[in-house]
Amino acid sequence: HLEAGDSSEAQRSYLEALGLDPFISEVHTNLGLTYHTLKQGDQALQSYESAEKWAQNDKALFAARFNQGVLRGENKKVEEALMAYQRSLQVRPDSIEAKTN
Repeated sequence: HLEAGDSSEAQRSYLEALGLDPFISEVHTNLGLTYHTLKQGDQALQSYESAEKWAQNDKALFAARFNQGVLRGENKKVEEALMAYQRSLQVRPDSIEAKTN
């Protein structure tokens, strides 16, 4: 759904999926992206933090931390953004995206 640009529909799907299994990091990340797209920053941050908490692999952990950095940077929370990017670099030290944001 998210790829199709229908963030509201994607959001409903992700919320439904979390109702079935609330411990899937990737669903939390995708839900966060929909909130982010819909300019619902607080909910996006909560989703990214949940994604970080439930991450079961490095890819999921990196995505959760990196997206927290992006959101915090957009909200002019520079120190918090830098900390999130640094935490993402702990997972993927070679990430050009995390180093350049």
